[in-house]
Amino acid sequence: MRNIAKSSYSECEEPVPVSELRQYHFCPRVVYYHVLGVKEVEKEYMKAGKEKQEEIWSRERRRKTLAGLRRLKVDERVSGLYMTSWRLCLAGTLDLAVRMGKEWAVVEVKGSRRPKDVPIGHRVQGAAYSMLLEERMGTLTRRFFLLYEDELVEVPMTREIRDHTMWTVKQVLRIYRGKIPRIRRTKKCSSCGYEAYCWF
Repeated sequence: MRNIAKSSYSECEEPVPVSELRQYHFCPRVVYYHVLGVKEVEKEYMKAGKEKQEEIWSRERRRKTLAGLRRLKVDERVSGLYMTSWRLCLAGTLDLAVRMGKEWAVVEVKGSRRPKDVPIGHRVQGAAYSMLLEERMGTLTRRFFLLYEDELVEVPMTREIRDHTMWTVKQVLRIYRGKIPRIRRTKKCSSCGYEAYCWF
């Protein structure tokens, strides 16, 4: 179980894994179960998603452009880079960062088809990695990419997404420090590996 500290939000006792920001937007209770050390039940779609993600990765490694698009010529690729920032209170290993000319951009690989509406959790995750990359490389990023099975989505690094990312960090820290999120039944519950632990 995590050590849940009771200090102010301005202090960072332990950087938040970037993946927790995506989980928070899926359901805050998932973050709470992580705090408790509860093991997730892996469902079939999760296994299939991991396999598809690896397939996308394998295809992408062989390309000289991003997602096969001529306008996005890649000069340098960095994958599996672990980054941590006590200033942002974030840490994580990014899927991929690409350099196109002088510009660096994060690429988050998703093992699924693009949803009709790109989830806020996916956008926040990409923004968080971009902010970590900025600190690591000493440069500003103007966009990041979400690479789905069927489409590459470009997301601008706006002030709004930056602010929402840091807001999400604070919400996760509140759970780490003892806040118990309320249970809210949604359509997503049936696809959650923690569904058996929630009572409605």
